[in-house]
Amino acid sequence: MATSRQERDEVPPFRDALVFTEPPLDVPFTVQPVASPSTPGAVADRVFIGDQDGTLWRLNLTSNDADGDPKDWTMDLFFDGFPGDGTFDHDYDDGQPIETPPIISVDRFGSLTVAFSTGRQEIIGGEPGVKNYVWSLTEKPSADRQQLLPASNWYKEFDDTEGQRVIGTMALFSSNLYFTTMGLKPEDTCGNGSGGVWAMHYTDPHADGVGLGGRVDRTTLDEIGAASTDDYARLEALATGGALSGATVSQEPTCANAGFPGDDEYFSYGAHNALGNVQGGAFKLIIPIGKGQPLSGSPAQVVTLGEARGLGFGLQSPAISTRVDSWAAIVE
Repeated sequence: MATSRQERDEVPPFRDALVFTEPPLDVPFTVQPVASPSTPGAVADRVFIGDQDGTLWRLNLTSNDADGDPKDWTMDLFFDGFPGDGTFDHDYDDGQPIETPPIISVDRFGSLTVAFSTGRQEIIGGEPGVKNYVWSLTEKPSADRQQLLPASNWYKEFDDTEGQRVIGTMALFSSNLYFTTMGLKPEDTCGNGSGGVWAMHYTDPHADGVGLGGRVDRTTLDEIGAASTDDYARLEALATGGALSGATVSQEPTCANAGFPGDDEYFSYGAHNALGNVQGGAFKLIIPIGKGQPLSGSPAQVVTLGEARGLGFGLQSPAISTRVDSWAAIVE
């Protein structure tokens, strides 16, 4: 069991716990834990969770015991989203909470990757004067190959003038990371803020330098209607009176028809319907806009989300590779 309390005795039920891990935490967790691997039936060996100061922690569930003794579980600071290493020069009180679940995946070499964002979610609009980030990390072995340490692939730094930060959950699909942001210009203090939709590669950095995030997914941004000079699609170019709240990826159902009946030349019991045209379900990027009105002429498909609306944009289907699983000899 893990607690963010300073002392074990502060939580009475934990006093006599047989299995207890006391992590070095001084602030509460602020987001749901995300396990890796998380596929159905897989046994997770580590869990990532963010805290109120913008720090990402890793819970190591491995054990030296063949029986997997939970007493061996440990928790360590995986990455500080507000580094004070001189490059960023953040003070101890600059941190902002991690309130959206980290996105866990693997790169082309099988190394684990983590993408996470910072910023408070309960604030409508922006939070001027506060800086936030999106980070892309990859686990890399240490020089002595005794540890797995985080290596930064890229980071996106949001200007604290408008107080932009990621709003809502992020989505990873076909190597691209999708997310929405909201901010508030200083001269628009009575407004709901402005926002944008971002699409970038989850590990490859931006071609123009550090601090700009990942390599821009120009294909998706062009589909959404982003200006060619922008690295994101502005909310005002998508809808009026809208508010962004995250990004999701969904797939339409696969469609097929029954075909036409015909005589069976191999069997003598009559006609059958051959399998007709089968079309795989298309993938769409769904951007909720609240009760906003989509702009006329928008290429988006309007999706009804209860009393709210969303914009659906087509995504390219991921590449599917063929892999030989086994060989078999057939002898007649």
